[in-house]
Amino acid sequence: MVFTRRNVWANSGDFDDPVLYWYARGVRILRARTISEHTSWEFLAALHGFDPVIWHVEGFLTLGEKLPPYWVQSLYWKQCQHGSWYFLPWHRGHLLSFETIVREAIKQEMIEDEKKGIKVNYHWTDWALPYWNPADPKDNYHATQIPPAFTNEYMPDGSENPLYIKKRNGELVTLPQEIAKGTPEAKQRYELIQRNVLSLKQALTQPSFIGTSNSSTGFGGLKTSFSHDPVAFGQIESNPHNNIHGLVGGLMGDGGTAGLDPLFWLHHANIDRLWEVWLKSDPEHKNPYERKLLPNTPENKADNQTIELFNRTQKEWLNGPGERGFMVPLTSGQVWEFKPKDVVNTLALKVDYQYDLSYQYDDISNPLKDIPTKPAGKKSELLGSSTTSTGLKEANRTSIEIQIGEPATGGGVKYSPEHRFFLHLVNITSNKDGRIINVFVNLPKGASGYDYPDLYAGSISFFGVRQASAGGGLGVTEVFEITEILARLRFGGREGTKHLKVTFIPLNEDNPADDMNVEQVLLYREACTVK
Repeated sequence: MVFTRRNVWANSGDFDDPVLYWYARGVRILRARTISEHTSWEFLAALHGFDPVIWHVEGFLTLGEKLPPYWVQSLYWKQCQHGSWYFLPWHRGHLLSFETIVREAIKQEMIEDEKKGIKVNYHWTDWALPYWNPADPKDNYHATQIPPAFTNEYMPDGSENPLYIKKRNGELVTLPQEIAKGTPEAKQRYELIQRNVLSLKQALTQPSFIGTSNSSTGFGGLKTSFSHDPVAFGQIESNPHNNIHGLVGGLMGDGGTAGLDPLFWLHHANIDRLWEVWLKSDPEHKNPYERKLLPNTPENKADNQTIELFNRTQKEWLNGPGERGFMVPLTSGQVWEFKPKDVVNTLALKVDYQYDLSYQYDDISNPLKDIPTKPAGKKSELLGSSTTSTGLKEANRTSIEIQIGEPATGGGVKYSPEHRFFLHLVNITSNKDGRIINVFVNLPKGASGYDYPDLYAGSISFFGVRQASAGGGLGVTEVFEITEILARLRFGGREGTKHLKVTFIPLNEDNPADDMNVEQVLLYREACTVK
């Protein structure tokens, strides 16, 4: 059987939709279980991240509560892959574990209702995890709203709503309230979010799944080993993934608590859906895969050596992250060990001949079908860097200038359609999560980012930054392609230029990132094949 995951707004986004009503019933059952039970709400959230101090403060862990044995924690908990080419396959397996456990809970709830004589006009086999797509360019204002099933405090029968989280405090929560009051600046900020901060363009136009450390980080991320603490984000992880975590805020704004918010699972269902959108949008878009060797003849020897080298990298992903795969529980509490190769085909996901987890999405059409994929890159080179670190310690905005020049001559740099340009923001550190900084290129002094959306390079979401900065950590790296900005600026002119200004402005200047620091800003140029 193939389950179908549908848009959360398919039927009004409230409890008139049986998918959301039964999701709430299932979540309530999971939350009633103890954290030591492998199918409990807290246990499944801890697979993604676990911070006992914050969990206690937020009321998800009581003082002295019995935790699973250490060997169980080390087997399952804090496995989430971030800043890695394993980001997408790990979260797919995590979602499958959660979805099948919730579906089983829904099944048991329906059986109990029928025993009580309550008629159930819905079958558990029709239930699949819905997805929430705030970055839908076809319906921006509606899509960016958090569905009412997650904002109402109570269920239709007057009981507490297990999908409601009081402490969601990001821009997608507060801005609609400010707009309703008629605050002009709030409307500008919301438009910037719709147009830029939630744009899918950087991700869906990436030509390759795997990125490199000196150009684009690719659609799926950089090659890594097991990577719970992020370093540099792939484009789908940077935006919309990280940005939405920050825009929801609260539990969602911190990797150690994100899985405790019921909205988390719908957000990741959408990221998983966008993986399928990317694959189907261009025949050149492929997951890491193995190429077949050519016939074993002398003239094919060199080509086969290249293919074998290619295949070694692909096998590392397909069979990663090492000898041991990723571990998640299933409905019986048994462990499912999976590797990326086990989850690449959503229509054929069977585990031990007992669990059929196969699924599809109601819509994997490309919302950016009129925008071509970026050309594949070749050699890249460093054009320049900042000479000092920068931060927002005493001001709501700051700018830094990059000294750049042609590597061979030291002369000014010019824009050329045969090149792609990438801004690398290296070692971003902060001791707080849940905020967003917008980055602009060559923004006029004192100008508002609202007036120059075409100079917007990208957003730094602080999701995961606190963890990566703790204990003297180096933080994270963000990579933004700025090729189109430089083209619009007619960058360099006839003589070329030796300077580039990068400006950092908090999305909400009333909530500045006053402890943020960026160690270095780099500009890379990549030669590419223009189609």
